Amino acid sequence: MSFSRRINSLVSRWRQSRYDLTEIDRANKLIIFIVPFVEEVNGGVMSIFSLCENSRRINPEAAVFLCTEPNKYTYAVNRKFLNQEKVCNLKQILDRAGKVEELIIHVPEYLAAKFYRRLTPGQRQLLQKLPSVQINILNQNIELMPPRQAFDDLFHLTSNITQTTAHDRYATQEVCNRFGIPLHHFSVSIDVSKYKKYPFNTKEKLVVLSPDDNPHRQEILNVISRELPDYRVQTVQGITFEQFMDLIARAFVVISFGEGYDGYFVQPWYVDTMGLAVYNEKFFPGPEWRSFANVYASFSELGRRLAVDIRRWEQNKNLYYQTIERSRNLNNTIYSYDTFLDNLRRFYNRQYDFYPQG
Repeated sequence: MSFSRRINSLVSRWRQSRYDLTEIDRANKLIIFIVPFVEEVNGGVMSIFSLCENSRRINPEAAVFLCTEPNKYTYAVNRKFLNQEKVCNLKQILDRAGKVEELIIHVPEYLAAKFYRRLTPGQRQLLQKLPSVQINILNQNIELMPPRQAFDDLFHLTSNITQTTAHDRYATQEVCNRFGIPLHHFSVSIDVSKYKKYPFNTKEKLVVLSPDDNPHRQEILNVISRELPDYRVQTVQGITFEQFMDLIARAFVVISFGEGYDGYFVQPWYVDTMGLAVYNEKFFPGPEWRSFANVYASFSELGRRLAVDIRRWEQNKNLYYQTIERSRNLNNTIYSYDTFLDNLRRFYNRQYDFYPQG
């Protein structure tokens, strides 16, 4: 695997070397979004691509780039889902950034505690001497966000450290105070409206499972095998986003074993498929979701109710679609594109939602 990745990285660096980066030479403002060094598709990566695309729209005067995290590996194009982005390596962008007046680097939360150490001494010196540098931590998963002391070394680069959130649930004053840096809610916008839907009577007897590690996975698999023998099960693995969307559109239900309020729960609704999840107060926007028929108090309850609920939805098409529509409508009030765009604009205008208190 490492040999293959090394070859792919060499090819990618050659492709990246042919990118036209002269806009950096003309720009006063440079915005960089950091993504993992491995070409992959998940909600976090797709949301960063979306943030990059829309930041470019909001900041037409700026040069806006996606870069893989500081690493010996890289890739030039993410072919796992539909996008038009060129992916660069961070070195080639920073090598041309010496004359910009304002630099904003968006760093994913999992990298925040390691980012400073991954930079070369020359890159650190560059960031320290530029007129204006901001490092924004993309807090997309509160459980991956390191404690404040773990990323204190970022303040060696600049005093302007902020965080932005993906989930409404932890965009709060308490979270802002915990980390001691300004907090702004970005939200999430991933367009899935263009994907095909399948009529109710053509849906397959298929239960799709998220790939997350979960101690209750076998328990749920046993329930399906025992109580829903006419259904087959498929875990999402090794497929493109387009294949994923077609898979969940054909399925009867999709079960999230991860955060709960994630793409495996939400995205099925937009292709008229039932998404199921266990309530997780860290990620669900509010307690009102506890009353939804497709949200369970625990995995034990999911196991007890799963077969009964599926059989009831099989027999009642209207109930199936009403449950989906209720979920989709409430999600739309929280994660609308207009709200997302407004949140992004306010961030670049430095109108943050919360500032540390006390």
